[in-house]
Amino acid sequence: MDMWIGRTEQEFVRTWGTPDRVENGPNGSRTLFLHRGERVQGLNVYGHVISDVNNRCDISIMIVDGYVRDYATQGATCGQQLR
Repeated sequence: MDMWIGRTEQEFVRTWGTPDRVENGPNGSRTLFLHRGERVQGLNVYGHVISDVNNRCDISIMIVDGYVRDYATQGATCGQQLR
């Protein structure tokens, strides 16, 4: 993700696709939220969770003046999914 710092929002979106959510902040800043992977829960016949596999990575991209300025990731598989 470091390679995206300083690149334009349009370049980022063209490569990564439309964000799942966008929040507009002060002074024209924006935060793009992307979710990759999934969380799969196995349930028994009673509805109780018997397995829980979390393959999700949440990515937040901070945009200021149309350029990527920072990012944050959260999730167990971000290292694998962001290579």
